[in-house]
Formats: sequence, C-alpha cells, structure tokens
Amino acid sequence: MTGFRHTTSSQPSAAPLRIALIASARHPIAEPFAGGLEAHTWTLSAALRSRGHEVTVFAGPGSDPELGVVEMPLRPARISESARRDTSMVAAPWLEEHHACLQLMLELARTPSRYDLVHNNSLNYPPWRWPPRSPSPTSTGQG
Repeated sequence: MTGFRHTTSSQPSAAPLRIALIASARHPIAEPFAGGLEAHTWTLSAALRSRGHEVTVFAGPGSDPELGVVEMPLRPARISESARRDTSMVAAPWLEEHHACLQLMLELARTPSRYDLVHNNSLNYPPWRWPPRSPSPTSTGQG
C-alpha cells in the first residue's frame, strides 16, 4: 500500500506524550486475557511505554499493575422492576460498564491539561461520541 509506513523501532519518541488509554471496565487487562481486545490493549500500552510515553490505562479491577492502571469502578445498576420488564432495557452489566465509562469521560473533561491524547480502546460508545466535548484530542480504534 502506498502512503503507509510501518516502523518497529522501540526508540523513545522525541516528544513523549501523556496518554489516557481507555480499556474495558468489565474484563481485566491481564494475562490470561479474556479476549483479543484485552490482549491488544496490554500490547498497545507496553509498546507506547517502550517509546517513552507516559500511559495511564483506565481498566477493570484485576488489571496488570505494571500498566499503571487506574481502576474504573463498576457500581451495581439500580433498575426498577418496571424497567426490567421493558424488552428494550439493556442488560445490567452493560449499563454498569457504560456508567463507569461515562463517569471517566466526565472526570477527564474536568482535568483538561492532564493528558495530551485520550485513546479509547473499549467497546463503549461514550468515548467515541465525546470528542466534540473533549479538551484533549480523542481517538478510537481497536487493532
């Protein structure tokens, strides 16, 4: 392909970035990995660190402490019986992770100069809907 250049250098970047890496709040980012997304997040964090960047991984409980993890707490969803009977109601675990991710995005907005880049590597939609409101550049992408 023209226009793409891949590098495999582990040399430090000339200008290290402070990167917030948003991972899954449901599954820990640790071996043995729950799936490919968790493995990719771990590998991405390690690669960015090897290039000299300061990476903070926002992830679920039980994640690898070597990654510089800040836990995203999952709080039990309080769903009324009426809402539970509604066929369009999402599952409680999805709602819990969604709220944890939304809370994180609000916190990141309160500290605009803390990170140079916010990278969403989760399956939640608040981070990829957030960029117009974010004081930091925000990207979303999985490997």
